[in-house]
Amino acid sequence: MASIAILGGGFGGLTVAREVRRRLPRDHTITLVSDRPEFVFRPSLVWVALGLRRPEQVTVPLSDLLKRWGVSFHHGVVERVD
Repeated sequence: MASIAILGGGFGGLTVAREVRRRLPRDHTITLVSDRPEFVFRPSLVWVALGLRRPEQVTVPLSDLLKRWGVSFHHGVVERVD
């Protein structure tokens, strides 16, 4: 059984988390660490600036999203990797 840590909750980190979870058996644990508690779909921020969307419409809490995928979430900053 492996324990996998993914650093960063942007497009790259979320893509890796979903693919790794999809490919590995459930006895492997996957944890995503991000310094932000939510994912913001940045290309949609122009809609917020124009008043066409509210910020909560382009933001997803990482804990909720990752829980659905079977990935743990830790809100924090990674200061070093050993």
